[in-house]
Amino acid sequence: MDRQELADWLNAEGFDERTYSLRGGAPDECLVLERSRGGWAVFYSERGLRSGEKWFVTESEACEHMQRLLVRDPTTRRTYRNRTRTPASNSIPPLAPHAEAEISLANGDRIVLWRYKVGAPKTDDNLVRLRADGSVAWVAEPPEASAGDHWVAIEWVPDEGLVANSWSCWRVHIDPDTGKVIDKEFTK
Repeated sequence: MDRQELADWLNAEGFDERTYSLRGGAPDECLVLERSRGGWAVFYSERGLRSGEKWFVTESEACEHMQRLLVRDPTTRRTYRNRTRTPASNSIPPLAPHAEAEISLANGDRIVLWRYKVGAPKTDDNLVRLRADGSVAWVAEPPEASAGDHWVAIEWVPDEGLVANSWSCWRVHIDPDTGKVIDKEFTK
């Protein structure tokens, strides 16, 4: 597989072209494939910084690695941004590049806390439950959504279930089936 074949496949499968670059460079918040040091590099670019960088001898190896990373991250699909079912046949991998934390459930679903980017326009909240096929089951609204609040931590507490903490200092019990707040306690 070369870059053109990968580009054609990504377009046909509904991947959001804002989430990847096959031309190298340092675009913000996306996976990048570039020719590098006599070979090929694949990395995640955020604010000019590279993370998770891997080098490959051949373009084909790099393209296949890039394809695997994109397939495993449901947020790279145009359909994710519309909160509809994604056509993925693969299950979601542990910790996509921009996930802060996640909890795996017995049925294959995952509760994912995405990194929150300060100053970014709010398009989606950062705590979601993803089904095993990558589609969104629910999105949890922060306790003070009108104040620019967001989720900062999640954990599964024995005898309590899903607990999340918000930037506005709320400790919240969330129903893992619906994403709705069960109860909350101000902790500051």
